[in-house]
Amino acid sequence: MQEKSTEIMALGHDQQFLRNWQFYLGICAASFNVARTDVVQVELVNA
Repeated sequence: MQEKSTEIMALGHDQQFLRNWQFYLGICAASFNVARTDVVQVELVNA
């Protein structure tokens, strides 16, 4: 992601966005690495 940071910032995102995105990706990688994650799909319908 570091090599794309200039392009991402050109889209209007700031350093805080980049830090948060990198943190999120790190958590995802760690969770998958220790097999402690799952995928769920939820559909909300107005009844």
